[in-house]
Amino acid sequence: MDNKPYVDEWGVGWKVHPYETPFGQGHYTEIDSHPLADEAAIASYRPPDPNRPELYLDSERTIRDFKDEYWIVGVTVTTIFETAWALRGLEQMMLDMAMDPDLANHILDIPFHYHLAAAKKLVEMGVDMIWTGDDMGAQHKMLISPKMWRTYFKPRMAAFISELKALNPDVKVAYHSDGN
Repeated sequence: MDNKPYVDEWGVGWKVHPYETPFGQGHYTEIDSHPLADEAAIASYRPPDPNRPELYLDSERTIRDFKDEYWIVGVTVTTIFETAWALRGLEQMMLDMAMDPDLANHILDIPFHYHLAAAKKLVEMGVDMIWTGDDMGAQHKMLISPKMWRTYFKPRMAAFISELKALNPDVKVAYHSDGN
């Protein structure tokens, strides 16, 4: 891993921080800038294309070479919430959900539609399971209220899973939520 700051395909800026371990120096990344921090940027924002063939080359090879021997899992982590707050900023995304539901829904739909398209492609390719996830849990409770989760995330996850099951009723879906 390079130790220079970078911007990912979503437009999210990242800093790289070194740290010492008993085995030498390691690096971790943390978000440094959010492409939708300024509300004016939202209207013109274009997310990455989930239909780019190069995204699925490794999956295609893995399914072809190992489908008969192994359980194959397609991964669409940071499915909705984490990508949304990477785009907007955690504090601002939380404020949007509390004070501007229309704006929050617009932003949440960006990663929802991207990851749904990717998951559908993986199911069509033949994976056995889709791994979804958003860090909703802290050490002792959720990061948001259950009511807010039911408002913003439950309907999206229900639609997500329903669309995958419509493609393959036998596909399994895992939902990682982190924390307690």
